[in-house]
Order: sequence, then C-alpha cells, then structure tokens
Amino acid sequence: NPFPCLLHKQAIRLINPVFSTFSHPHSSIFDLITMSFFTHSLLLCFLSVAFSHLLPRSFSIQLPQPPFHTLTQQLPLRCTDWRVAVEANYLTPWNTIPQECIEYVKEYMLGPSYQFDLQIVSKEAETYAKTADLKQDGMDAWIFDIDETLLSNLPYYAHHGYGSEIFDNIQFDKWVIEGMASAIEPSLKLYNEVSRLGFKIFLLTGRSEDKRDITINNLIHVGFQKWDRLILRASEDHGKTAQEFKSEKRKEIMEEGFRILGNSGDQWSDLIGSYISVKSFKLSNPIRKGCSKDESWNKEANFEVKEMEMKGGELIKFEGGEDLTCFDILDAPGEVIGKSSYGTLYRANLVTSDSVVVLRFLRPACTTDKVQDMMHVVQLIGSIRHPNLVPLCGFYVGPRGEKLLVHPFYRRGNLAQFIRDGNGGSQKWSVIYRISIGIARGLDHLHTGLQKPIIHGNLKSKNILLGRNQQPYVSDFGLHLLLNPCTAQEMVEEVAVEGYKPPEMVRMNDTSVENDIFNFGVILLELLTGKEPMNNEKADSDQDFHSNAILDHPISDFYHHDSPVDEEQIRKLSQLAMVCCSPSPSLRPNIKHICKKLQEIGSYGPNPRQ
Repeated sequence: NPFPCLLHKQAIRLINPVFSTFSHPHSSIFDLITMSFFTHSLLLCFLSVAFSHLLPRSFSIQLPQPPFHTLTQQLPLRCTDWRVAVEANYLTPWNTIPQECIEYVKEYMLGPSYQFDLQIVSKEAETYAKTADLKQDGMDAWIFDIDETLLSNLPYYAHHGYGSEIFDNIQFDKWVIEGMASAIEPSLKLYNEVSRLGFKIFLLTGRSEDKRDITINNLIHVGFQKWDRLILRASEDHGKTAQEFKSEKRKEIMEEGFRILGNSGDQWSDLIGSYISVKSFKLSNPIRKGCSKDESWNKEANFEVKEMEMKGGELIKFEGGEDLTCFDILDAPGEVIGKSSYGTLYRANLVTSDSVVVLRFLRPACTTDKVQDMMHVVQLIGSIRHPNLVPLCGFYVGPRGEKLLVHPFYRRGNLAQFIRDGNGGSQKWSVIYRISIGIARGLDHLHTGLQKPIIHGNLKSKNILLGRNQQPYVSDFGLHLLLNPCTAQEMVEEVAVEGYKPPEMVRMNDTSVENDIFNFGVILLELLTGKEPMNNEKADSDQDFHSNAILDHPISDFYHHDSPVDEEQIRKLSQLAMVCCSPSPSLRPNIKHICKKLQEIGSYGPNPRQ
C-alpha cells in the first residue's frame, strides 16, 4: 500500500519549514529540545493516522459521549450534591467553592431556597425550645453564633464572588466595621421566642474583642435585644481554631452552672467539639468552608493570605492607607531622614491629602527574591494593629523591583534622640515608666497576640518612635523577613556595633523571642542611665554596659524636681533590665512576665500616668 509512504513524504514537507524555523545558529538548548520533540510528535501523529486502518479492530473502542446539553442539565444536580455534602460536614477543608458552582450558589443565596432552608431550621429550633424542659431557675441557656446566624453578610459575599474568592479577613473586617449587616429574619423570630420563653441568651462569636462596640450597635439596630452575654475573641484566644475557642467558652458557661439546651450556628465549628448543647441547629451556609479546621474570624489569629503577584507599579493598601495612590507616593516631595545598608528613610509630603508619611525604600538587591514568601510577610505585617506598634499603611512594588513601605510620620522623633537631647524630660520617672510599659505591651502583642510569634529582630531605641505625651510606638518589626540572607546578616553586624546583639546571636536565622527580650533590657538601661549601649565586641567584660550601667549610676540621679519617685521603683526596674540582659537566654523572662512585673512596679510609690 503506497499511501503511508506518500503521507510520510507529505509530513516531511510540512515539518521542514517548522524545522528550519527552529534551526537558528543561536538556538538555545531549550529551543533544540522543543524542536526535536515537536518534530517527532508530528511524525507520530501522521503515521498513527496512516496506519490506523491496519490496527486490529479491538483497539478501536469508542465510548459513548453524552451530549453537551446533558452535561449542562447535570451540573445543578452535582452542585446540589456538593452543597448537601457541605451541610453534612462530609468535605475536607476547602478555601473556595467549585468554580462550576458559582452561579448555582449565587442563585441559591439570592433565591427562595436559601430563605426556605433558614425557615425550616428556625421552625424546628422554635418547636424544640417550646417543648424543652426548662427548670425556671434562670440557668437554662441558648447559644447563638452571630455572622450568618443572626446577621447576614450577604452584601459582602456578593461583592466577593459568593465564596469563589479566598476569604480575606482584612476586607471582611472592613465590612464588619461599617455595621451594615442585616438581620436574618427567621433567626430574629427564633431569638425573640427563645428570649420570651426565659432562656439565658449567650452570643458566642469569632469576632475579635475590638469589634465589640460595632457588633453591639449593629445587633441592636436590626432588632436583637436583651442578650445576657456577648463573648468575643480576646487576645489570649488568638491562634485557637473556632472549634477550640467555642468549646472552651461553652465549658466556662457550663462550669458556671448553666445548662446549654440549644445552640444555633452556620458552621460545624459553632456546634461540635466538647461541652456541646443538648440540641444543636445548623443553618445553611455553602459559602464558607464546611470544616472547622483552622477556622478563625480574627485576621491576626489565623488569616488566609491571598495568592498575590508582585507587578510593576502595584500599590497594596492596608487600614489607614485606603486613600493612598501611586501618584501620591512617587510624586511626593520628601527629605532623607535616615539611611541603612539596605535602604533609605524619607519624610514625604502627600500633596493631594495634605499629610505627611514615612516612606521606607528597600533596595532591590537587598530584598528576598521569593515573591510569595515576601507577600505573605507583607500581608501579615499590614494586618497588625496595636496602640504601641507602628502600622504598615501601604506597600509599593516598582517596575524595577524597588519596594516602598508606607508608615505614619511621628513628629517627636525616636527614643534614642529623646534620651540624648538633654532637655531633662527623659529623666522623669513618669516618662520612663510610660515608655517602658508601652514598648512591653507592643512586644507582648507581637510575641503572644498572633497565631505565631513575630520576632522583631532589630529592637533598639532608634526603632521606638514617640507620639504625644511620649507614647511609644515600636517600628520595623519583622523587617528582617523581607531581606535576603546576606543583607539580613549585615543587619546583625549593625546590631552588634550598636550594642544590641545578644551573646548567642550569630546569624539572623538564629533570632528568637529571647533576643527581643535582651534588646528590651538594653533599652530599659538606656532609659534609666541616659547612656548609649556599648559595642558588644569591644566592651571590657568587667566594665560593660549591661553589667555596670546601673551600679555606677547613683539612684539620686533619677530624681527630678517635678517628678517625685520611689527609689524602690527605680531599683526594681533596674533589676528587671538586668534579668532581661542575662547572657543565658533561658534565664530571661518572657514578655508576659515582664508586663506583669512592670504593672507591679507601677503600683509602688507615686502612680505614673500611663
């Protein structure tokens, strides 16, 4: 049969132009490999067609294919099966709803089916509440979750793809702060009936404690009244899953003698775990993931970082930087206020908003080249808010890899300048104490207030900024995480020269919370003595800053004519500083112990204003 040979010749004629296109004197190894693969693939395709008639018929099996319209008709059924699996808690953790079910979920949430399902659950709960055996002693309790149980956040989810986008705690918190959530009407009816029957109502939510006021206002505005207790996540609850957190709170309620007869929630993590209610009622919600693992509504306790790419000229904005624009940042008149081996600090005047910010420029050669790692760090730092921490308001990535961090500007400078300026203010006990406990509180939030501790890595008096009434703000926390290993090591060398390097620290990779405690002790000694730290490498072991800063400084030096002080306060603060500067990391106190000790010190003698 001459047909295969003719077809082979035709194949060669078709392939030759392609081959000549790839065969260039400067072709790379990749080009040549690609050309070879492409050539052989085309030959294989032509020959398989040519010789297909020679193959045994048993090899030519054709499976029936359903028509396209049949697949389209089956899609709602498949999405219904998926939603049932969600509500039955059969699925493993998931971040977004299936892409093919987006329209299905949208129609379900906006149509009558969702409302019908909510009514069914609420009616069942109401029937149970009316027939429950109440003891009439005021100890029968009913627990309600808030979001998607009492309050509907459907406008937020509509704006964010009905669950097709990875949940963004930062954006959700912005929605919460608006206080615009509406009541879920079937739940409001159940709530009022439960209240009328005499149940004690506990509202148990994953919202953080700083959302208490806006949550109360939102609930009251849409008709929820007369609850007995509103329980939100406190700082010590950060890092716990929703199931762990709510199980612990139910345990506390039961230990007070309450009997939890009913519990309503839209997530399984609201209902399962330990110390569960006599009967639980699960409201429909296919938008949020159906498993309770790693579930937390607190943006700092357990946030999910969106996959982000660094594109030239991109500005990422955080709380406080909503009005920033690339034009504002790049065209702002500014002056240099600080330099380091890895970047420059600018004081910039934003023309359009008539405000002043600090721009930290990071040189492209000094930052890490791991894009996703960097963006995870940026998202984390940008989400942190505390009264004693400098917030990150924006992060700009330029077309050549340059990076700018945007922070508020603090007009009163840094702590190092304040101590050295010699105006006497830094010698007042009230000021020393206020700055000390403010720094400790900021450090406490970094070490214990998040899901994982954030190590500052470069804590020193130059990185403590001062606001009104010498209120301290810790800056530059976590900055070392944005730098490449070589630059981070240069930071360690700078720390050593400035007298802040702990004895055990050799590389930045070795940094730990104990290192931060050591640096905090050095700052306390600076405050107490007014002296600059000495270079650790050059200091005489018998006469170094850490050992003798207090011993050669008379207690009487701390008196000020406007500020009476108890010598016991000075003595105890100096002892705390020395313990923090212990050569052995294991002997240094943790930040919780330090905060407690500072509170005790503040209770001695005249009580300083905080």
